Amino acid sequence: MSGNKRRAKAGRSKTPVGYLLVSASDLETSNRIRARLAAAGVASAESEVGLTIPCCGADWRGLLALLAADLSAEERRETRVAVIRTPGDPAAMHRSIFRSQSIELLLGQYGRQSLADVLGQARITVHLQPLIQYPPGRVHGYECLMRGIDADGTLLCPARLFEAARKAGKVGLLDRACRSAAIAAAGQLADRGGTFFINVVPSTIVEPKRDLTITMEELDRAGLRPQQITFEVVETDKVHDHRRLRDILRYYRKAGFKVALDDVGAGYSSLLSLLRLRPDYIKLDGELVRRAATSSLAAKIMTDLAETARQNGIITIAEGVETPRQFRLVVESGIRITQGYLHARPQPKPLTDEELGRIVEGADRAAGRPRSRHAA
Repeated sequence: MSGNKRRAKAGRSKTPVGYLLVSASDLETSNRIRARLAAAGVASAESEVGLTIPCCGADWRGLLALLAADLSAEERRETRVAVIRTPGDPAAMHRSIFRSQSIELLLGQYGRQSLADVLGQARITVHLQPLIQYPPGRVHGYECLMRGIDADGTLLCPARLFEAARKAGKVGLLDRACRSAAIAAAGQLADRGGTFFINVVPSTIVEPKRDLTITMEELDRAGLRPQQITFEVVETDKVHDHRRLRDILRYYRKAGFKVALDDVGAGYSSLLSLLRLRPDYIKLDGELVRRAATSSLAAKIMTDLAETARQNGIITIAEGVETPRQFRLVVESGIRITQGYLHARPQPKPLTDEELGRIVEGADRAAGRPRSRHAA
């Protein structure tokens, strides 16, 4: 159950302390908001000035995120929200509209406060998503994915935290905090073997030598070796100085770390990045992998990228694998490492032997192979 749904469910068991009054810019937007609320099990009522939604204490933040889920940036700017005590006084409701603010503005304020809390109190937890090597059917490693923790204990969307960090000029601080948390979490699993994939935003590394010194100290405390860590480089499409990025990656490789490029295949520059940066791994964009199951062009792009990587001694990982058909196509393309909801969602703990067994059996069925008896 998502954080938004948990918060909404909890709210229905309490007496509302107020109501959100939501005024959409048009009927279509209003209907989409109502449909999203209904799907999440959140009650709403229509009035002449907009939708009213019961709000129970701190759950207003979750409701805002829920309201914004299906809206475009323009719709988030034009949809107004106000807090009212009771929905029965039309005059008070009209006055509230004049004090309303856009969802975009309110989410920004929420994001900045959440970011300050996360950074100030180190409220970061790490979820693990396995990378499955098939054949033979084992865990190749885990990607360490950060989750912020709100004051009420619910998990915060990483994308919104990083969006708030960009607006506040604190991406470097958040990225550094996330890497520290990921290294500490990986240290708890050091004896399991395999590779831990840790995301890094390269533009935040201003002083590579100092950054590496801090990283090595954290590894030492966690009981890890550089060879166990693969830094997964995100947002390469936003890096304009590829020479500097290449130098940074070379610096880390020299210390024993491996490097992966994320979302390869998402843009025209991916192949150039692949050839210039020469990573140890590439992770194919999840959208490309999903489209490959229904588009011969996407399938050819995926296969060509994997073959180019193989010819250059680079290991390919297919992200975003969600269906047996997608998995079968990936395996038939010669890609042996996959990651996605078909296998497992990110979770706080690593796979048990029983969970891995079920994953491998599902992979066997998807690939059309006899039932497997592989061990981790």
